[in-house]
Amino acid sequence: LHTTSEGFFQLDTNYNIIDLNETFCKMLKKERWEIIGSNLAHYLSKLSKDKNDELSIKTRNNENVSIEVDISKDDDEPLYVLINASPLYDVNNNLGYFGFITDITKLKHIEKALQDSEKYLLSIFNTMTDILLELDNNGKYLFIAPTFPDVLLKPADELLGNYIHDVMNKTVADKILNAIQNTLSSNKITKIKYTLTINNNSVWFEATIAPKTSSSVLF
Repeated sequence: LHTTSEGFFQLDTNYNIIDLNETFCKMLKKERWEIIGSNLAHYLSKLSKDKNDELSIKTRNNENVSIEVDISKDDDEPLYVLINASPLYDVNNNLGYFGFITDITKLKHIEKALQDSEKYLLSIFNTMTDILLELDNNGKYLFIAPTFPDVLLKPADELLGNYIHDVMNKTVADKILNAIQNTLSSNKITKIKYTLTINNNSVWFEATIAPKTSSSVLF
């Protein structure tokens, strides 16, 4: 336990740290003697109220604990860790806890980047007035961007997983499917024009079809 790459700690009945390994010391940027005897709660000051309440309930009920928290000091770079702890009883049946701490800072940065990317894409979609779809080589709806729902034949959640032949007349659906398959076989962009009846009105479309994968296109 003292040589594992994860942090390790053991708590007494009052949740004071009575043992830990060098990895946990490095995470806290403290010497072992500075940490021994201190209460674990001291390092969980950035825990949200909801998470803190959840932690209190679980420890009172002697349950396993799993929490994510930033244990860095205010003037340091964030250090996000995953703490997994379990009850530990001594020979006198006194309760303590032992646990492991995993550094998940890189994972948190990746999550943040993905969230930022998603927000960026949504902001782009919200300014677009064109439909953006992903269809497979059989005309199945794989993805519908939230760009211009007013010109969809049905709500997006009703189209996903269905095929263009399910919602369009056969002539138009055949034309679009033929263009999709030509695009995939040639691996080149294709453009087509077609008309659909939406809310009892004929609406003309000009579509650009581009290969996305070997079996799907962006439409």
